[in-house]
Amino acid sequence: MRHRLKDADSRGGGIRDRISPPRFVAVIVAVAALAGTPASAATAGTAALLPDMRKYLASLYFDGLDGNDGGERVFPVQNSGSTGEEGRPHVFNATQDGNGDGVVDPEDALQNILPYQIGTGLRGTGRTGLPDRGPNDQTPAVYVHRVALTGAWARWIVYQYWLYYADNDWLNHHEHDWEAYFVYLRDGEPTTVRLSFHGGFFAHDWRVFLDRGLVEDGTHLRLSVDRGSHAFLSPGAGLQDGVRLGYDGTVTARGGRLDAGDGGSFPFVLISDETSPLLYAYGDPLYLEGENDDLRPAPWAQPEWTAPPPPYGFYSGPGPTGPGAPLFSDVSPADARAEAIAGLQALGVLDGYPREGEIRFQPDAPLLRAQLAKMVCRLLGLPPGDTSAPFSDLGPDDPSDPYPHQYIAAAARAGLFMGTGSGRFAPYAPVTQRQLALIGERAIRSVHPTGGHSPLDFETAEQLWAPVTRGEAASFLWTLRRLLS
Repeated sequence: MRHRLKDADSRGGGIRDRISPPRFVAVIVAVAALAGTPASAATAGTAALLPDMRKYLASLYFDGLDGNDGGERVFPVQNSGSTGEEGRPHVFNATQDGNGDGVVDPEDALQNILPYQIGTGLRGTGRTGLPDRGPNDQTPAVYVHRVALTGAWARWIVYQYWLYYADNDWLNHHEHDWEAYFVYLRDGEPTTVRLSFHGGFFAHDWRVFLDRGLVEDGTHLRLSVDRGSHAFLSPGAGLQDGVRLGYDGTVTARGGRLDAGDGGSFPFVLISDETSPLLYAYGDPLYLEGENDDLRPAPWAQPEWTAPPPPYGFYSGPGPTGPGAPLFSDVSPADARAEAIAGLQALGVLDGYPREGEIRFQPDAPLLRAQLAKMVCRLLGLPPGDTSAPFSDLGPDDPSDPYPHQYIAAAARAGLFMGTGSGRFAPYAPVTQRQLALIGERAIRSVHPTGGHSPLDFETAEQLWAPVTRGEAASFLWTLRRLLS
């Protein structure tokens, strides 16, 4: 009888980089960052930005008329406060005061947006029932930003694409809805994609999109958008059957509803270097809230705008165990674990023990819990934490060395480690097979929430509590990396 772990700990929250909560403190910090480029990133200049950003524009697929839900009714438009390169305000309706506050601004969005319409010069009844709205410019739009990472991620560039929807009519109804997709390039090649989904950014390997036929003309993703909430669906969910907004400007209704725009050509309007407004009010009387309730930061006032989440996987660590380093001196190429150890060593996931002019891995030595936290953080691209770990038994903390405190803090924040109880972590206790399997399952479910088991099962119950060697852990993590990709 085989023993497989049936479920991960229910407290394992998932490895995702949260969009900042709607708190004024977060907004103030982000606004201050707009005054200059942060040390962790460099943003691209506007002159060369817009043409280049079209290279990774995605084609968007929306929900159709299946399920008697009417399909998607609003599509991404421009709705910010300043005048851009086109010489016009970035508001899709720049003439009508929809909410009656005496000002024509982004807060008129829900009253003025015309459902099921794409194009220019549009007129009709607005989303809340106001007649004679228009003329509206509801050309598809995307807010773009590019960031060159520095430090350990200096080989990476992040292409950010933010989409604005006037209405979120799904579950947590509100005016103004922002979603985003990020394309991460390593040495100029697309490697990782992050898709926003209900407050988090989930990471997917570019190869997954290629394997599933979800890349058009070499560089353009095919992304599915959830109805009403506009969160991006994972590549495994397939393509939505409704309206398609092609990266090249083609618009087709397919199995969805379009009262205007079907068959037309409306290339995405690209908007960059936006700074206004800093806040959007998610409340609206349509949803039984005040017009200016629930203020949320705009994308350019969020930390992710200038400091995006790090790429998942492919950690490029410094030091002698980084890319191009030779195999550890005590690991033979004939060892069954050699490929895994060499691969993780090249990615900077594994460190060794310097001794007498060489570096040894000690593959048969027991793996310690603190060591596993460090390995997993490096494998998943989780940077060492900038706060102390929530455990009392880690010993003195050396701020100049992230091991073990900062790695344990990062792994705990990601929901991978829960500790051993009573506020303790037992950093130098051996890792058991059961613990390793749990960590693997939590990592898998953080990227693929609907399922997936750890790449470990057991012939006997006793194996659950057997200690793990460093070599066994390397083989496990190498397999885990492939599963996550």
